[in-house]
Order: sequence, then structure tokens, then C-alpha cells
Amino acid sequence: MKTLIILCLALVLTPCFAAKADQEHDYPPDDSLITLTFPDSWDVKVKNGRLYASPAGDSGLFVEVSALESSPEQSEEAIKEAKASIEESFHDVTYDPLQSTEINTLGVNVINAKGVDKEGKANINAVLIVHPKSKRIFMMLAISSQEAFEKHGEVIPKIIESLKPK
Repeated sequence: MKTLIILCLALVLTPCFAAKADQEHDYPPDDSLITLTFPDSWDVKVKNGRLYASPAGDSGLFVEVSALESSPEQSEEAIKEAKASIEESFHDVTYDPLQSTEINTLGVNVINAKGVDKEGKANINAVLIVHPKSKRIFMMLAISSQEAFEKHGEVIPKIIESLKPK
């Protein structure tokens, strides 16, 4: 009976400990408006006002969070700005239809694309984040090789779903 109780407690408490293994990061660094959660095993740093994250030891996938020039009232301009940013680094870019939703009261537009750069073919996910108190739209850009996408692809939707306002 004791073994059964201990086993049940272990099963109930395991998700709690797993959730604590994640690391939350606020953005922007100088005036935090949103929070994103990354796996604990990822390297996350802030440099020049941008947040960078990648799986430790795997350069095939990285995430960059930055502020666009476009304001929340300029969603079409923000989409153009995001695509121009993608096309600066990639050629032969093909886009899936734009997806719009709301996550934890934040407006979100998702641009999924595929492109080619000097490293080869890449999966590209640009998530445009609208916070009602921000003067600018934020972009979470996730870029991965096909191999890294197959290895870590399930993490990107979890990071997107973790978005929340401060």
C-alpha cells in the first residue's frame, strides 16, 4: 500500500518539477512587457536589446526576439517588415498563409516560411506579438535546419504558447 501511495505521489508531483525546469525571460530587457518560457537546457542571453535562445550545443535552431519599427496600429507594415527581414538573409522564400490568433490577451500573427541561405534549407517562423501597452510590435523569429526542426520542432509551439503579458 505504501508503495502505491508513493508511486501516485511521484506521478502527481512529476509535472510540477518538470514545469520548474523551464526558464522565464522578460522582453524587452529595459521595459519588460512580455514573458517567454524556454526549456532549462537552452542557452538564453540578451545582446544589444535582443533576446537570443538556442538549444545548448545545437546551432541548427535559434530564436531571436526583437522589436520591429512598426506600431500595433500598423499590422500590415509589420508583416512587410518581418518578411523583408527574412528575405535579407534567405532566398527562394515561400510563405504559408498568415495565421492570426490571441495568446493570453496578446495579439499574435504567425508567418511560417521555408527558405535557403548559405547553410542550406531552413524552416522559418516569425511570430509578431502585439502588446496593447507597447509602442512597437515584437517579433519572435525562430530559424532551424530541417535536422534541428525534426529534433526540436515541438519546442517552438510551446515557446509561442508560453507568451504572456507582464
